[in-house]
Order: sequence, then C-alpha cells, then structure tokens
Amino acid sequence: MSLTELNDGHNSYASLEEANSRFSAQLDAEAWDTAEELNQRKALTQSTQIIDMLRFSGSKSVTTQPNQFPRGGDTTIPSAVADATCEIAKALLDGADPEIIYENVSMASTSYANIRTSYKNRIEEYKVSGIPSMVAYRLLSPYIADPRQLNIN
Repeated sequence: MSLTELNDGHNSYASLEEANSRFSAQLDAEAWDTAEELNQRKALTQSTQIIDMLRFSGSKSVTTQPNQFPRGGDTTIPSAVADATCEIAKALLDGADPEIIYENVSMASTSYANIRTSYKNRIEEYKVSGIPSMVAYRLLSPYIADPRQLNIN
C-alpha cells in the first residue's frame, strides 16, 4: 500500500483483500474466516492503532502523515508491517485483549482461598509491548527502536 493510498482514507496498514489472501493459505485462521466483514475491518483498524503505539527506528516519511509507516523516505508500507497487521487482527478476532495480556504479564501469583497459582517470571517482550501475537511481533521487530537508544531531536 502506498503513502498516497493510506492518506486517501485507508486507516489500516493492510487491506481486507490482503488479509483474506494471507489467511486463505493458513491452517489456523478460523477466527478470521468466521468473522463478519465489518468486524474484520475493525480488527485491521485496531491492529494499525496498536502498531502505531510502538516506538520505531527512524522517522515518518512525511511528518504530517497520520500513521508511523511509511518511514525513512519510503512511499510504501513494508509487507512485514502489513502482515503483522493481519496477524494482530486475527488475534483480536480470536479474543486476545492487549490490556488483559499486559495485566497478566505483571502478575507474579494469585490466590483464592487455599489455592495459590504462581507464574513463571519470564516476560515475553511482545506481551509487554501490547502486541497480542508473537508472529506479529517478530514481523515488526526489525523496525522497533532499541529501548536503550536515546533519541535527540
């Protein structure tokens, strides 16, 4: 998708057609396949909003563009970003809630009456980032800024 197309009213890094094409070749795409088209579009839009909350390397191609991509003078959305958008949309349609996922990451243990449950201390980076799909996070990771880097503008 080009920068012009994105600014001409599209509010997602991936189109419905791109998502349908991606999931037509996947085994575990029931959540996408059974969702109504309106909910698919909503999920793609929400996925773009989730992606845009991350901190990316470089800068927007055009400072006034509404979304984080394209970046660095590019005029198109990288295919990995479009694919990540689709994967997040599928996870959302499958019931993933980024807020609940984040809350659960910070929980070390819980108890109810005499029952106590402890959780492993390993925190998956994608969950802390608010991305409800490990596949999507891996697709986005080459673009994510190193949190140890200081940006001076």
